Amino acid sequence: MQKSIVTTLLVTLISVAAMAQDLDAIRDLAGKSKWTEAKAGIDKYLAIEKNTKKGDGWYLKSVIYNTISRDATLSPQNPTAKMDAFEAYKKYLEVDKDAFEGKLNQHSTLFDVAFGYLQKAGEEFNAKKFEDALSNFQKAEVVEEYIVKKAFVYGDFSFPVYDTQLYLNVAASAVNAKKEDIALEYYKKIADKKIKGPSYEEIYRYIADKYSGKKDEVNLQKYLALGKEMYPADPFWNQLELSTAGDDKKKLFAKYDELSARTPGDYSLHYNYAVELFNYAFVGDKRPDDFAAVETKIPGVIKKAIDANSTLEANMLMCRYSFAHINDLGDAINAIKGAKPEDVKKKNELTAALNKRYDEMLPFATANFETLNAKATLKPGEKGTMKLICSMLLEYWERKKDTVKAKLYSDRMKSIE
Repeated sequence: MQKSIVTTLLVTLISVAAMAQDLDAIRDLAGKSKWTEAKAGIDKYLAIEKNTKKGDGWYLKSVIYNTISRDATLSPQNPTAKMDAFEAYKKYLEVDKDAFEGKLNQHSTLFDVAFGYLQKAGEEFNAKKFEDALSNFQKAEVVEEYIVKKAFVYGDFSFPVYDTQLYLNVAASAVNAKKEDIALEYYKKIADKKIKGPSYEEIYRYIADKYSGKKDEVNLQKYLALGKEMYPADPFWNQLELSTAGDDKKKLFAKYDELSARTPGDYSLHYNYAVELFNYAFVGDKRPDDFAAVETKIPGVIKKAIDANSTLEANMLMCRYSFAHINDLGDAINAIKGAKPEDVKKKNELTAALNKRYDEMLPFATANFETLNAKATLKPGEKGTMKLICSMLLEYWERKKDTVKAKLYSDRMKSIE
């Protein structure tokens, strides 16, 4: 009785082994789309060590597993099938130096594995499954790099040696998956090759900004320099450098001076610098200790901004600068109550300085008036600016006792709803 059981068991094992070794039978199963049975068969076949020394089994495993990875029903049951197909194909090329079957089919299975990862990653990205998309884009990269290293071509298609679009997809997935260190590394793959393209300045900005946040001065300076080289007109580089000064106004102003000398045509830089200086000097309960040194720089900086781009904002800032002094001078004049010669002399000196400030304001206020008055309609914000400009010019011409011009600005101010 015992001998009968042992004999039966041996017969069964021999039968399974024979089936596992029959590649034609496994191919027949695959040809009939019996992929589960074909997978079981190829697994049994390759479980025998001597069969692993030949390439045909590995090639067939790659085809079967790749097909399973693309099957909507079978792929969820075999989540690693696509990578298993890739590893099997690598083993095939390792043990079969001729790779006749692979060459005959132009290594189509290998290309299909790469395309499969790219397709799946794209679908996951669109479905906002960003971590899954990231994983599959990176797997596509692994397969692509292998294909490129082997110099394989399918038809007239070949993967680029440096797949910029793939790196962008990986980085975008990583950013959305909140894995910004991964995004940084892939954006650097593009920046380090000095690749340019539509909106690529955002890549260089991203890298420099991240290193600024990490307080990595070496890499910050490296990618600042690279960004400026690739996109020299981008004002972002100056703004990022300014951010390194922190809250220390003296350091900030020194950095502005340095950047202004380097980029004389940067309107935003000069305008923002002028605003910083103006607010520091004039906004607050009291003047800063270095008021005299700071305020004398303001008109020159505003002038640089206007030379770069004569905007309403820059011209208005120059007007505000003049009126800040006008108000100070008016207060000083009103504070003189005496009638002594020295009082009269001082008052006359202050009045002359006051008139000079009004005269300095005039061309900038007039320029803004002409710009706004030429418009058929004014936006709400422009209406407010126009009223303020008219008020300044009205005050100027009333001081000059020119009633005609004073009326012109008074009437225009009243006409604004």
